[in-house]
Amino acid sequence: MQICGNPGEVLVYDPRLWHAVAPNLSSEARVALVMRFSPWWFNITPAMKGSPEHTKMVVDTGGKNYDVPPIKRNVLEKLPDDIKPLFSHWVED
Repeated sequence: MQICGNPGEVLVYDPRLWHAVAPNLSSEARVALVMRFSPWWFNITPAMKGSPEHTKMVVDTGGKNYDVPPIKRNVLEKLPDDIKPLFSHWVED
């Protein structure tokens, strides 16, 4: 099923669903905001540009990329104490 939306509409889905990004056939930029929490045991390094996993799974295969940059340490320090443990495994050193 392909999901289409108008500007300002929101799609909420469970990212564990099998999914892909359709090509943008318009002349307008496509903007997305993705909010995701991944537990420490879930490997999201294929989404980090420059990681060996990213090269193997995205670059070498010509796959679509989405950039998931690590959290800067100064940003982590500003988070509430009860939230910090949820992101501490994804901090830029």
